[in-house]
Amino acid sequence: MTAGPGAAVVLEPDEVPARAGSRLGLSGWLEVSASRVRDYRRATADTSAPDAVPGLLLLSLLSPLVAQVLEVGNTRNAVNHTVGPVRFPAPLAVGGRVRAAVDLYSARWRPRGFLEVVVEVAMLDTDGHEVCTARQGTLYATGTDDARDLTPR
Repeated sequence: MTAGPGAAVVLEPDEVPARAGSRLGLSGWLEVSASRVRDYRRATADTSAPDAVPGLLLLSLLSPLVAQVLEVGNTRNAVNHTVGPVRFPAPLAVGGRVRAAVDLYSARWRPRGFLEVVVEVAMLDTDGHEVCTARQGTLYATGTDDARDLTPR
C-alpha cells in the first residue's frame, strides 16, 4: 500500500519495520512562493542567487512534506533525530512547486520503546527533476518499555 499524493500511509509501530525498503508515496504539491523565500532570506541574511530557492529553505520543507506521506499511529511523541546525506542536484526557481517521493529506508526498535524510522526523500519539481534529496531519521516514543516523554518543559 502506498499513499496517493497528499494522503498519508498510517502504520502502527509494529508494522513499520516490515515496510523497510518500500515506496510509501508522494506528498501533495507545495509552492515555494517569493514571499516565503523573501522571509527566509531576511531571517537568515541569505544572499544567494536571487532567482533560486535557497537549499536550506528546501531542506526545511522536508518534515512537513514527509508528514503528508507517513503517519505512525499510537505514538506519544516524535522528534526529528537525524538528517543526511543531503544533496541539491538542481536549482528550484522562486515560485516553483515541489513534492516529496518518500521511501522507507529503515526502521528499528531502540531502547526504552523508541522506534527509529529513516526515510529517503527526493523532492521533485514539476518537471520531475530532483531538487533536494536526503535521509531523515525520526524517533517515535511508543509508550512501551517506559519510553521517555519528549515533550519540552
